[in-house]
Amino acid sequence: LKLINRSLSGACIVRMAESMKDNSSLTSLTLSFAKLDALTAASLVQMVRVNQTLQKLNIGSNTGLGDEGAAQLAEAVILE
Repeated sequence: LKLINRSLSGACIVRMAESMKDNSSLTSLTLSFAKLDALTAASLVQMVRVNQTLQKLNIGSNTGLGDEGAAQLAEAVILE
């Protein structure tokens, strides 16, 4: 699923991440230029920690994540 340069609200991304926790078919998610921030990063971290199917998560060009959000996501991906 590629959601590149989409004007998704933070609430929308949070709901999407929540629903993807139990996903059993989506293997790749691209959220480039999605205006991710600390709140959405936290939701994605929770999703990555429990989702057993997702193999690729592209969050490129989301400067709103900041160093902390990017580090949290990187740690979740590496540990999972």
